[in-house]
Amino acid sequence: MTARTVCAKTAKGEEEIERRTHGLPPRLRQMLILMDGRRDTAALQTVFPPELVPSLMQHLLDGGFVAELNPGPA
Repeated sequence: MTARTVCAKTAKGEEEIERRTHGLPPRLRQMLILMDGRRDTAALQTVFPPELVPSLMQHLLDGGFVAELNPGPA
């Protein structure tokens, strides 16, 4: 994950926003709402504490709530 990584909600993420099906904690839910396929990691770090953004993003990725639009090399 880099400063230019962009993620967008998956169907599971959209469902969580609409119905709160999975009960994400408030901070993760806020981040999920902002992950719109346009904001990159650097933009999210202006809204959330920069040191928390990578772990919050990874949690949403691992949970299947978002997917990377521009995955970098492994």
